[in-house]
Amino acid sequence: MNDFNPALLKLAREARGWRQTTLAEAAKVGQGSVSKYEKGLMEPSRRQAGALARALEMPLGFFLQPEVRPAAVLYRSRVLKSARREATVRARLNLARLVALRLLEDVDVESEARFPGGDREFSSPEQAAAELRAGWWLPPGPIASVTEAIESAGAVVLRLDLGCDEVDAAYLHPLSDRTRWFFINTRVHAGDRVRFSLAHELGHAVLHEVDFVPDTKQAEDQSNLFSGAFMLPSDELRADLPRGRLRVAHLVELKRRWGMSMGAIAMRAHHIGAISRNDLTALWKEIGWRGYRTQEPVDVPVERPMIFDAALNIHRTEHRMSDDDLAGMAHVSRVVLAELFPEHFAPPVRRGHLSVVSARKDRVA
Repeated sequence: MNDFNPALLKLAREARGWRQTTLAEAAKVGQGSVSKYEKGLMEPSRRQAGALARALEMPLGFFLQPEVRPAAVLYRSRVLKSARREATVRARLNLARLVALRLLEDVDVESEARFPGGDREFSSPEQAAAELRAGWWLPPGPIASVTEAIESAGAVVLRLDLGCDEVDAAYLHPLSDRTRWFFINTRVHAGDRVRFSLAHELGHAVLHEVDFVPDTKQAEDQSNLFSGAFMLPSDELRADLPRGRLRVAHLVELKRRWGMSMGAIAMRAHHIGAISRNDLTALWKEIGWRGYRTQEPVDVPVERPMIFDAALNIHRTEHRMSDDDLAGMAHVSRVVLAELFPEHFAPPVRRGHLSVVSARKDRVA
């Protein structure tokens, strides 16, 4: 097939978390053939392409899209030691972007604010955060919704299942795409973590858009500093800190006001020089002793993106589109939609083979 896109075969396979051998067995083709298909060294026949598509639960049309290439990703990860799991995360992010591009194709988004230009240089993450808050006309104090602030600047925030628990959020901005994409893992259920992670990815978007430095400790440290400064401006946080010693009880109330985790607030207080390293260590010990490392008091609601939700609502209510219609529009299957966006799409009902059994009992002569 001359119009078969090898990059999309690899993308679909990795999004499943499959090895080439797994796909080869499922499609009943040789592993060497799969390798050559993905590298563009050999083109599958229509029958072979159909077998690959069925194995991956994708429509054949997905692999016939021209000029589609995966893009590099920046993401906030705690630990990702497996190269295959990392490939799965990156593939799911790219696949989700392709799906969303299709579903948002006819949706016009009016942006009230703008991201800094590519030629803008900042002396520090702190300065970048302060300038962005001012440029986006964000009022002093806690940010009501980081998601709304980002989407008001023309970006799109998506919640999707990344296939693992280790990655909280990611940022993607291909050169050929005018949209900046922010992703949150639906497996993250703590609203304070979602807010920090979005601000962290916003740091990548502002600080590392031109000087692209993926997967480096320097980039992660800078984005963490940006996130703290953006969400907890130094002067405003300092005014909220107690005059005496900062205690865990204070952190609980500060979390209630700022919508950030107790740990993030304590770290920020240390970064701005409000508490010493010894004070920070003591706070961490007490947080651990109280069991707050895994479950902090005060639940922060998880922010909901608006653009993608609104687009789906328009398609479903005004255009009367079913999930099958939306899958066709996105060039994927309903299975893939449900796996990527479990909050928006239910998996299709898989009907088994029925057999007819007679209710009449045999008579014994």
